[in-house]
Amino acid sequence: MGQLNSIFYDEAFIHTFLETVPVGILLLKADGTIVANNHWVDTFFHQTLGISTADHLTQILRCPSDKSGAIMCGHSTQCRQCHLFLPALSALHGDDVHRYKVDLDVPNENGSHTRQLLVSTTSVVRNDNRFVLMILEDITELSSYRHLTRQKDRKNGLLGNHPTIEELREQIAVLKDMDVPVLIQGESGTGKEVVARSIHVEGNRAGQPFIAVNCGAIPETLLESELFGHVSGAFSGAIKDRKGRFERAHRGTIFLDEIGDVSPAMQVKLLRVLQEGTFEPVGAEHTIKVDVRILSASNKDIKTELEAGRFREDLYYRLCVVPLYVPPLRKRVEDIPLLAYELLDNYINEKRLPPRQLAKDTIKVMQRHSWPGNVRELRNAIQYALVQCRGVYILPEHLPPTIFFHQLLTNPAPKRQRKRKIDHQAVQQALADVNGNKLEAARLLGVSRSTLYRFFDHVNEKLS
Repeated sequence: MGQLNSIFYDEAFIHTFLETVPVGILLLKADGTIVANNHWVDTFFHQTLGISTADHLTQILRCPSDKSGAIMCGHSTQCRQCHLFLPALSALHGDDVHRYKVDLDVPNENGSHTRQLLVSTTSVVRNDNRFVLMILEDITELSSYRHLTRQKDRKNGLLGNHPTIEELREQIAVLKDMDVPVLIQGESGTGKEVVARSIHVEGNRAGQPFIAVNCGAIPETLLESELFGHVSGAFSGAIKDRKGRFERAHRGTIFLDEIGDVSPAMQVKLLRVLQEGTFEPVGAEHTIKVDVRILSASNKDIKTELEAGRFREDLYYRLCVVPLYVPPLRKRVEDIPLLAYELLDNYINEKRLPPRQLAKDTIKVMQRHSWPGNVRELRNAIQYALVQCRGVYILPEHLPPTIFFHQLLTNPAPKRQRKRKIDHQAVQQALADVNGNKLEAARLLGVSRSTLYRFFDHVNEKLS
């Protein structure tokens, strides 16, 4: 092992390693001047962009604000919004690893295409001078593959690979062109409306209105007007005629969510629409006929409601020609990483945030949580974690207290023995485990960050 350690200190080995790794490595000054780069940088930018390595980052990565490269990198008014300059600037003022995705427009015979780079930066101190170490990874093909994989996993609008989700997709594929009423049951937050929308957009009514109504959220006194509309003067405040949801959904689909909360009187009116396709707006004397497919959902067990006398049996059999069941998240824990990354990427793209990754321990904590709020709770947890996270990796402690502290109480982590002595192999392994994040590597090694930096200074002295 000692012989292997000595190899890592060998200058020839380091040079060979830097020239053969499939990533670009640059060392930059604070003004963007390139001090050194490996062969990958020369090859990539010459073959991809048709240019040679120049002296400034602006010219290498083609600043979108100054195509001519006349303005030095870091000195333009647009630099504060630049995804190339910002990670370098952040690295100069801190020790954490910063990562951003950068899109490059590459000219070709058909005009141009986009290459996507993952830019990672961190600071390096050498002889009392601070530099930025920048690593460039071409993730164009990886991003395309990930997109295609997610499209495959999102068949019928549903994301997941668990057998119950596959079975649900198959049922949707059969039902999409059959105009029979469907009752979708499952716990709150499981995605019942996603299932309903999938049936609509995959079926022969796609392109027609999809009208969703949360029956449990609308007061009983307003629900009839909301569903069937009203005429002017029907009640106090009805100053003009208004179309109801059923009329607006004509030739399309109406989705009645939380149908189990509807009162017995409203159940009678819904039964008539299901039987005859007709209704009267509130206060009207005329009848309206509509062509509407009815999908409904409930987080209650409707059969239990039947036995308790709170739901009409004839309405149940009209609504539930075909029953569907959406499983809770705790029964398909294999899908949690896929769903979590989908929600994470969507929110990052929506808010234009820097890229984040979920640490392995974070995913384990997520898979151990029971998720009583299901996918809705998972979405909220991801958004909360993004607010708390300051680095690249979302750690377990960034999750909401109801998840993180509950896991600590139910699954206490074994105490990690602090390592007072560290060697080169242990440091290299720790850095590899956390993708180069020195703060996390120090935690993993059980030492303080200052101890780890003293170790790096000792290594640098031996190399100089």
